[in-house]
Amino acid sequence: AIFLQVLSKRIKVEDVLYSLLIGRTIVIVGGPLSAHEVAASAKVLALFAPRKFGDFLWFEDQRFDVLDNSCLNAAAVIGYVDEHRTKDFGLPSSVRKKASVLNVETGDFTGPCYGGSLLKQTSQRIRLLEENEALLAVISSVFADIEYVAHTWVLLTANARKTESKAFAKQKQLTNCDLAILKVRRTLSNYCYLVRAAWAR
Repeated sequence: AIFLQVLSKRIKVEDVLYSLLIGRTIVIVGGPLSAHEVAASAKVLALFAPRKFGDFLWFEDQRFDVLDNSCLNAAAVIGYVDEHRTKDFGLPSSVRKKASVLNVETGDFTGPCYGGSLLKQTSQRIRLLEENEALLAVISSVFADIEYVAHTWVLLTANARKTESKAFAKQKQLTNCDLAILKVRRTLSNYCYLVRAAWAR
């Protein structure tokens, strides 16, 4: 319910989920009075962060120490509380260049913009929810649809069926943004295959 309230601030949810799905670290920022919203938002997004087989749930829900680039390598989502209310929440320019930043107080989001079909109308679907309705169920439904498309696309590309994969991409109206998401899924699928092969030896 808390994260749903954050999303109600006219955030384009598709942009946030796009950063998450392509493996770009998301830093969720707020001041001391919004620390609860920061933590809740980080926890929800971390549930859906792509990760390799065996990885832990890699996120920080409430960080108070200053961020640097090394932090971005270890976490998909970081909740950062700026106790001193400094400019740009005290985030170094190097962090702001490499990470997407979501301000829970204003709803401002800086990061790559999404344009495609996989996440289409996600914002609209979420805004139809009442405060006590299941946000996780809606996001899970969106991700399940993506997983189906990704599974089919990965099979086609893995078997070098170029004509069929192109036809499938055209049918699903996949854009460069969508393909970026699917390529991350393919990388994770390949990693899982190698892990299973190693275990089978």
